[in-house]
Amino acid sequence: GSVKSNIGHLIAAAGVAGLAKLLLQLDRKRLVPSPYGDSLNPKIDFAETPFVVQTASEPWRRPRLPSGETVPLRAGISSFGAGGSNAHLILEEAPERPAVEAPGPYLLVLSARDEDRLRARAEDLVAAFATIIHPELSAGISPTIRGRGSVSVSADLGGGGHGRDSLDRLLFHLGEVMGVEPAEIDPDLDWLEWGVDEEILDALAAQLLSGAVGASELQRSQLEQARTPRRAARLLEALPSSEAESPSLATISFTLQAGREAMPQRLALVASDRQEALAKLRSWLAGEAEGVYAGKAKKGRKAPSVEGQRDRTQLEELARAWVEGADVDWRGLYPDETPLRCSLPTYPFAGERYWFPKLDTTEAASGLEDGTSSPRTSVVQPAEGNGAGSAALQPGIPDAHPLLDDGAGSEEGWTFRKRFTPGLFFVSDHVVEGRPILPGVVYLEMVRAALEWMGTADLDLRDVVFRQPLEIREAVEVTLELSAKGEGWAFEVRS
Repeated sequence: GSVKSNIGHLIAAAGVAGLAKLLLQLDRKRLVPSPYGDSLNPKIDFAETPFVVQTASEPWRRPRLPSGETVPLRAGISSFGAGGSNAHLILEEAPERPAVEAPGPYLLVLSARDEDRLRARAEDLVAAFATIIHPELSAGISPTIRGRGSVSVSADLGGGGHGRDSLDRLLFHLGEVMGVEPAEIDPDLDWLEWGVDEEILDALAAQLLSGAVGASELQRSQLEQARTPRRAARLLEALPSSEAESPSLATISFTLQAGREAMPQRLALVASDRQEALAKLRSWLAGEAEGVYAGKAKKGRKAPSVEGQRDRTQLEELARAWVEGADVDWRGLYPDETPLRCSLPTYPFAGERYWFPKLDTTEAASGLEDGTSSPRTSVVQPAEGNGAGSAALQPGIPDAHPLLDDGAGSEEGWTFRKRFTPGLFFVSDHVVEGRPILPGVVYLEMVRAALEWMGTADLDLRDVVFRQPLEIREAVEVTLELSAKGEGWAFEVRS
């Protein structure tokens, strides 16, 4: 199906976007519908054609020939150019490669930007072991995990659902169970703060599991451990398909070694099986370091030889060296053939927000009595060899600029004022959703004109932030304040 209805027309990149969608479907072995494709063209009798419009998500199964032989999955992509060109590409699923079971023990490595994110990575791996890789261990997830509320499983672990769809579905059902609108539910808020109890989670699990692939793997206890709707959605996404096999510890070990960037804060352990790996991760999260190497990497640490090392003592030495900062070529551990890679939890980003807090338009941020507010701050750097004039300005600037009525100041700072009315052409011509809005370029021109008046030319505007639009339904006085900052000027425009 076309990807245009998902993300719009990407012009020259439309073909590669369609390719990415097809590769994902081949990887998941799942056919997905296109948005807005529910209503079929009534003038096309699809029953009389060999074509089928995909209107629902369903497993993509290999075709079977009359002889009983199955053939690989294949699909074509067409990309039509405006000039009449037509590129067609046929893709076939990759041949299955038998898993390479390297003999144990195995070296598992984790790294992150800081210690807090490293703990989150360890918690995510514990959750993956307990709820996906080894479901029978899920009942024993550490109280440390439950208390922190950081159980997170990547969407790439299975075939239950993907991305925003899973979160939307979870919020929809949670809203039904709780009797609230889905839009009112914060996906990152702890269950407990919403008053979600066992009865609600039981009802939610029952709704989510209706017809879900691998539904038997998701229980109320796992929803409790997820603690937030977003993490619960990830858990739902991670439900394995009925045909999927749990990755071996050799596969997990190699994926962590070769499939992840090595960051400063590191952790490594050696384990012979999943139970040992899970036990060591839990003990480290509980503050016990026995059998686990963790610390901050330093530059210059020499890596020991890794050619064919499988002895536990040698792997322990390699684990210690890697944590201390050694750059290791992990493929040296697999002289014959490397194991397959598998999908594991992605990096647990800190989730820090950098948006401005929502402003209350009924209050003036400048502290003036005017109910409108439009503060803007930035830094203006003078070009090489240019400085600001030192002459003090007096109220009433004759013919300075149409956007400056008057101004006054000194070398430390200046204040300019301008009265805007709805009749100004650049206001009446700039109507956004029925509201006459002062154009953003007006603020920049006010700053440029003021600094030019002060003797500064060839300006570089940096870090300009527009915090809130200014509506001009009646006369509004706007103040521009300039203050010296280093070799340049900081400015703020407010009403």
